[in-house]
This record gives sequence, structure tokens and C-alpha cells, in this order.
Amino acid sequence: MPTWEEMYYTSGPYVGAHKKAWDKRDEFEKARFLELHYRAIRYLEGNLGKQPEGLDLTITGRPIVNFPKITLEVLAMYYRKYGDLRKAAELKYKFWADAGGSPVLGYAEEDPLDFVILGYEEAGMHKEVLPFYEKRYQDYARALKDFLGEDLSDFDRYRGRYPQEAENYLSFMEGWERAKKLAKTSKPKPLDPAVQHHKWFYSDKTEEVLKALEYYRKHKVRFMFEKALKDKRPVIAKKAQEYLDNWDKPEPGVIVSTAPEKVTK
Repeated sequence: MPTWEEMYYTSGPYVGAHKKAWDKRDEFEKARFLELHYRAIRYLEGNLGKQPEGLDLTITGRPIVNFPKITLEVLAMYYRKYGDLRKAAELKYKFWADAGGSPVLGYAEEDPLDFVILGYEEAGMHKEVLPFYEKRYQDYARALKDFLGEDLSDFDRYRGRYPQEAENYLSFMEGWERAKKLAKTSKPKPLDPAVQHHKWFYSDKTEEVLKALEYYRKHKVRFMFEKALKDKRPVIAKKAQEYLDNWDKPEPGVIVSTAPEKVTK
């Protein structure tokens, strides 16, 4: 099993950053990265509501120590690291909704509505984000009315008094308009192939597991087959053993030349 120290800087100016960019990793390295995070997610799901003290940091890494307890916010963070942005966004929304719209966030400076909006936008879930833009607009409208009264046309006067808030408002309106357009034309971002096949590997659907095994066979990620041997479904364990037994054999249809190589002088 890989360690957090292998994947992330744990000290120094780059603490928390990836030691190697995702697109620079091969499929073997990606599978190890995903295994590390999947193991942490399963462990944290079994420890919701608990304080980080006493939990095994070799499984979770150190990010959990920044939170008073394990919540859906923490799980969302780990799903985001794993690469499942849709699941992360759904957990952010549930965390927000379960707290009546006023969750206590681990990072106190983060606004609860922005917390949800960012999650949906990262996942490309533009239809889902629109109601939250509407909620945020109501907040801005109240602030404007408090200063300008019912006539909101004199925005320059507000900008002169509150320049940063005015810029935040204009940026928000641009984002809202963009989200409205994207909601009509775009779909949620698909999972990266490595993430999708890793999720399928742990699926309850046999056909999805078999698709994952074929992907790992193609990319020569042997350790995932060694894990699949322990699957309680005979068809999966048998297929994993079949692949391992033929690991070094050429694929069907591939002609391997046995002629001696030409020597050029």
C-alpha cells in the first residue's frame, strides 16, 4: 500500500501539494494513488462524527487534523482528492442541507453558499448550481438595498463606497450568467478513465468489475489482479487468475517474430 508521504509533500513550502502531477503519472501510479484515497474514504465513512484524535493517520493522512470531527465536509474533501468531483459536490450539498444552510465549516472563513457553489461548478453540475446562485443574489440584493434603497440603478455610488464588495458582486453576476448558459448546453464532467475504472473495480456489478480488469490488463497494473483474486465472486476471481496465468503471453492476434534481428554494419 502506498503512503501519503509518497504522494504529497508533508512539510516545507509545498506541504499538501502533489509530488507528481496527475497527468504525469502512468496507469500504475494512478492506481496506487487511487487505492490510497479509496482506503481513506472507506475508513472515514466508518468513523463519521468522531474526532481526529485516535484515528489512524497512516490511513487518512494528516488533512483530518484540521477539522474538529469527521463530517461530510471531510468526506467531500477526500472524494475531491480521489477525483470524483460529482460525489464531492453531492456531499457538500448534503452537509449544507443537513445543517439547515448554516454548516460549521472546518475553514471558518469559507462562506457556506460559496462552499456548495464551488463544489457544483468544479463538477460541471451547472443546472444544480443555479438555485444557489439565486440564493447568493438575494444576499447581494439586500446589501445593495440597505445602501441604495429601492433604487438600485445608482451602482456607481455603491462602488465608490464599497469598491471590493462591488467587484465581488460584478464577478458573481458574471459567474451566474455563465452558469445559466452552461446549464443549457453542457453536461457534468465525466470521470477521468483511471478514476472511472477504479470505481468499477469496487462495484457491486460484476460486469463493471470485469471492465475494470480489462482496463488494468491493458495497462499492465498487476497488483489490482492480485487484489481481485480475493473477490468472493467466483467469476471475478477466476478471470483475475486467468489474466495472471497469461500475464507474459502475447495478446491474441499479436504476431511475435522469432526471426533473428538484422545486423547493420
